[in-house]
Amino acid sequence: MSRPTEDAALDEARQLVNHELATATAHLVSAVAYVKGSVAALDRALYVWEGRAQYGDGEQ
Repeated sequence: MSRPTEDAALDEARQLVNHELATATAHLVSAVAYVKGSVAALDRALYVWEGRAQYGDGEQ
């Protein structure tokens, strides 16, 4: 038995879910990059704090 209205509604719902999944994935990728950058900056600051590097000497 064919149900064109139900099929159309499900297709729209699938598209919405796929769109939100793609959006969430993009946000998560950005968040991971931001966190990695923050961790690297904190590591550099701790190296300076501990005297293992000079501020601005390019060490990471």
